[in-house]
Amino acid sequence: MKKLSLTFILWLLILSSPVVSLSAHSNSLNIAIMTVDPAYIEVFDKFFTDFDAQHPDISVTVDYYSDARYKRDINHWMENGSYDVLYWQGGERLVSLIEKQLLVPIDTLISKTHIENAYQANVLERVTQDNFVYALPMAQYSWGFYYNKAIFTQLALSPPKAWSEFINVMLELKANDISPFIQPVDDSWPVGAWIDLLTLAAGSQPLHSNWVSDTPSNDPKDIEPLLNRANQVLGQDFFYAPGHAWKWTEGIPNVLRGQAAMVLLGQFAEGRIPASLSDRIGYFPLPLSPNIQISALELWVVPRITQKSPALIKLLEMLSDPEKSAQLAVSLDWLPVSNINTKALPLSQRELTALNALTSATTHVSYFDRDVSRYYASAFESALIASIQQDDSSALASFLSDPKPHQEELPPPQQNTITLGALSGVTGTHLVVKLFRQLYENIGYELDVNYVENEQALTHAYAQGLDGEFLRQSGYDEQYPDLIRLSESIGKGTFYLVCKTDDICSNHTARSKQKIATSINSTVGDWWENENQTELLHYSSSFAMWRDLFDGKVDGVFSPEFDILSQSHNLQNYKIVPVIEIELYHYIHQRHRDLVPLLDAELKRIKVEGTWDAILEQYRAEQ
Repeated sequence: MKKLSLTFILWLLILSSPVVSLSAHSNSLNIAIMTVDPAYIEVFDKFFTDFDAQHPDISVTVDYYSDARYKRDINHWMENGSYDVLYWQGGERLVSLIEKQLLVPIDTLISKTHIENAYQANVLERVTQDNFVYALPMAQYSWGFYYNKAIFTQLALSPPKAWSEFINVMLELKANDISPFIQPVDDSWPVGAWIDLLTLAAGSQPLHSNWVSDTPSNDPKDIEPLLNRANQVLGQDFFYAPGHAWKWTEGIPNVLRGQAAMVLLGQFAEGRIPASLSDRIGYFPLPLSPNIQISALELWVVPRITQKSPALIKLLEMLSDPEKSAQLAVSLDWLPVSNINTKALPLSQRELTALNALTSATTHVSYFDRDVSRYYASAFESALIASIQQDDSSALASFLSDPKPHQEELPPPQQNTITLGALSGVTGTHLVVKLFRQLYENIGYELDVNYVENEQALTHAYAQGLDGEFLRQSGYDEQYPDLIRLSESIGKGTFYLVCKTDDICSNHTARSKQKIATSINSTVGDWWENENQTELLHYSSSFAMWRDLFDGKVDGVFSPEFDILSQSHNLQNYKIVPVIEIELYHYIHQRHRDLVPLLDAELKRIKVEGTWDAILEQYRAEQ
């Protein structure tokens, strides 16, 4: 196998890359969890203390973060190897990390049979893509209505199971001078469950899918059914004190006091119900088809950069132990996801009702707030909140007619600070950031990194004042004329063809008739397709691509050197041929043209001094 070249890390900013081993100590594990709730922290601390007791040779460090801080930094943590295991959430939030190729499939670390035996099948489906299991389910909770049982008994009302029954319950409550609902709006996210309910009740999953999307159609046929359902709830004086900014923690207490009959909440609220009053509160799932349930899925994920070690395997086996997983879920006031007899668990009747509904449902819909960008969620939820407070659907109708979320803005520039852009989800960015941070510090500047989701977001970032990009191939300044390319190149990177036989790699005619796969999207791939008059099979997952090569489903792979290096232990019997080399350069905005000669000189110096070689050698040692 050809030795890793000096510039392999440059591909990390352009291409998706596989697992890298960067942990300094295989018996040391770092875990990140998104909570600052003392009650939750106590539960997690006990869980990992028990792990410590069983494995005294393994050192586990757990860090807790606020929701906002966690969501802001998780991509960065995934890319720089800060944590070995992280708490995360299902729905689009998980899909986003998978598509960015930031996660290692769990079933490449521990037995897939063990995983399949440990979890409920309909839960495991939600963390599986391309036949890989990308997360260990931790727990789930459903969204539904907590209701005052005495009020329902007094009026001889039964928990509704369909939308028509739900409307009748609301009308009966109002006819008896009882407000059907109290709605928490101090934070916007609790309103998201109403969006799920209204869109699904309006007719179908396709309608729900349209509106639970950052780019929805605003065709009248998509607006009218949703507004019709909304108008059955709004304009009826159904909400108690709608102008008050109720916190979600105030919902159930007000229902207990009879100020309102119901509140729509997730089952994380279970822990807020006093034991002495628990029998006064009932619960029913959203009044939809029994085959559809709204639920939030809590997960454990492993970054691709995490080192596969015996310590990690032991931790994953404990996290996926059915008994321990169920105990953790119940201790957190969530619902278990493991294959276990739930009769032995201390669940309330409300929780059993929810669990039975989730278990029997054939379709699980992730909670709205987890399936869309925070900008779209905020805009949609704010419109619905305004309509609830005004008891009128006009604000909601206005949003639906032009559903455009706001873009995130860059923070104002700081003196002597350069902000460079990097596409989020490219493993190894931390190595290049380390090099460029030193480069800029040596000329008196601090370096910030703005991670963006895609090229479109990058264009927006330039409009907001982005200072440049770490690495691109020659000619990138033609796309962005405001950028200047340093004259000193960073180095070269190579693409290779990996083939089952010599004939496929060396014979153009034979190759054009074969299935050649790639997991990258680049102009280099376009060039190769034109040059060889063949079409590459594009994979969203490099794991799936390599698996299909080894299983004989494709005949070859077109890939960068770094990706091939990660698979070197599997490629002894494959032909590997270099295809093309490309020079890569650093680009900076025209407004910093005075820095170009300084950067060129400094870049040349640190290359001559071997700074980059030292980092690469460290990487090789950690492989």
